Amino acid sequence: HQLLVIRKKPTSLLLSGKNSLKKAAKEGTRPTSPSDLNPSAVVPGFITGLANYGCFVTMFDGLSGLAPKKHPTDKFLETVEGHFQPGQSVRAFVISVEEKPVLLSLIHI
Repeated sequence: HQLLVIRKKPTSLLLSGKNSLKKAAKEGTRPTSPSDLNPSAVVPGFITGLANYGCFVTMFDGLSGLAPKKHPTDKFLETVEGHFQPGQSVRAFVISVEEKPVLLSLIHI
């Protein structure tokens, strides 16, 4: 199995074996900064956290975004728990790029 470095810090590495992320890296479509993203782009990522207001998604090199609960899917969700879980692969539809946070809508894969 191959692993992909998602984020590198002086004292730790975040690795992934997720096929969608490995494919994006191999194809060169891996965003590494907010300037690599455009509204309406679809990028692979994975859920790294859940909150009462939405999901946090990590893409590559520490690039992350927020999918507010009014945007996580094409339907309004009262809560994101039960629909998403940490570690779950998603494709994220970029709503806006404001440096921090990048706003996303999620597509199940």
